[in-house]
Amino acid sequence: MLTRRSLLAGSAALAAGCSTVGTPSSPPSAPQATEVNVAAFTRYISLWGPTELGTPLEKPEDKYRKALAVLEADKESPYGPARGGYQLALRFFEDNYSIMEESPKSQEDLEAAQAAALEAAAGILENLEADLVTVWPEEARWWGRSGLLLPLDRFTGPESTEFNQEFYPSVLNQYQVDGAQYALPVGAAPLMLYYDVEHFAEQGISPPDATWDWDNLAENAVKLTVNNEDGSVARWGLVARGERLFWALWQNEASLVDMDTLQCGLQEPAAVAALQFVHDLMHKHRVSPVVNLRDLWDYFILTSPAITPPAMLYGYPPMHLSQRNRFRMAPLPRGKVHATPVRTAFGLGIAARTQHAEAAYTALRGFTRAMQAQAVVPSSRAAVARLAETRQDLRPEEVAAVQHAMEHGREWPQRGLPLHVMHELTDNLGRGDDVATVVNAACSTIDDYRQTGKLPMPWD
Repeated sequence: MLTRRSLLAGSAALAAGCSTVGTPSSPPSAPQATEVNVAAFTRYISLWGPTELGTPLEKPEDKYRKALAVLEADKESPYGPARGGYQLALRFFEDNYSIMEESPKSQEDLEAAQAAALEAAAGILENLEADLVTVWPEEARWWGRSGLLLPLDRFTGPESTEFNQEFYPSVLNQYQVDGAQYALPVGAAPLMLYYDVEHFAEQGISPPDATWDWDNLAENAVKLTVNNEDGSVARWGLVARGERLFWALWQNEASLVDMDTLQCGLQEPAAVAALQFVHDLMHKHRVSPVVNLRDLWDYFILTSPAITPPAMLYGYPPMHLSQRNRFRMAPLPRGKVHATPVRTAFGLGIAARTQHAEAAYTALRGFTRAMQAQAVVPSSRAAVARLAETRQDLRPEEVAAVQHAMEHGREWPQRGLPLHVMHELTDNLGRGDDVATVVNAACSTIDDYRQTGKLPMPWD
């Protein structure tokens, strides 16, 4: 399936849907500030909410405006407009998924669609006169490699460590390619354990916390699973694989594949033990549904609302916004070690077309910091430390859980071989294949890739 980068609308469609917001022009007697335009995508889920239960979700446009107001009010920051000598203007745009009517039928069709999408992206940046642009991680790497974004190293030097000191590497690194940094992260999404507070209380089980390990997870999942009189499951105790199983490998100090040598790591004892643990949850303890990933999604999301959700499930924020006051967040139970897969929703990069590179970089640093408080989970160390101030909808134990998750975060693979093999592996475990068969199939896919350099296409 193509990502939104391959489905961007052309400039003509965009022109009818964008709007601008900015500060008034400086009076003639004052020095003219450099105008820096931000092309702001408005559908990032990490900017939706949170609000009080029963009220409409706050729109991303409003969150961008809030961040701009905070930035303009800060007269002391060297990255703010007052001292940075720039004026920031927001230019909003939405995605349009109409450029592809159907999935490509060949590698050639795919490459043609990607080339068209890149041309459309260049048109968007030109049409909005963009200096800064909001981007997804894969988008930042693709656009950076294609020359649409400036590498940030040109402003800091190649050996600078300031970005790593400010941001969690698990999030920052997702905007790097070939050793170059092409954007700074705004929002993060650590994998969390969501649990039904009421069901835990009814069963007399204390809420999960950072002391939980895999034994605690399995033991309590058994207690939380509810069966009908005929033996069928009325409510599952756990779904731990809806977001794939990198957590299981990493927490057992195992790996999927060595990306330098392309050697499969799944035949090592630590990897086999991690996969066996997940297999046992489904097929031995019977606390998690025995379906593949697609059917799992259908089961919980697309079927009748009468279906009771599991007592615990692994998911990414802001999943609990739709289940406020019922599901709360806890850190992942640990294996041998704590390790949390972390995604990032979007970041900010500098458009290569800018005529004001230095002012754009100053604005990038300032606006990225101001946007931290508007993300469901921020990506900077300082903003995560202040999470209790900015996310008053979270309980103290949830604040601690998110902070714990970010401290133990590891970069979620965005695409390519690891993600493809993990999807296949997770599906086969859910289907009921034994661990040895699952491992052999996954390693075979890795071996094929090592020999050909190609993954099976979605239509194969």
